[in-house]
Amino acid sequence: MAIYAEADKLHEDERHVRYGFGDGDRRRLGEIVLDKATERVTLVSGPDTILARAVARKIAVTWRQRGTAPDRLMVAS
Repeated sequence: MAIYAEADKLHEDERHVRYGFGDGDRRRLGEIVLDKATERVTLVSGPDTILARAVARKIAVTWRQRGTAPDRLMVAS
């Protein structure tokens, strides 16, 4: 089984970054928030699926490696 998702930054402030994510058909499937201080991600809307967890992992890893929150991310496997 393959997974594919795109995530777009919706909002960023000093403490948090909110991302919306969807599948390849550009359907919004949920939103994830990154807490910059704790480097934790939380699914705030949408179902808790393997796809949501893959997007959350990508957001957290990218933040930890780069220290920045990119405007767009892609997850594929």
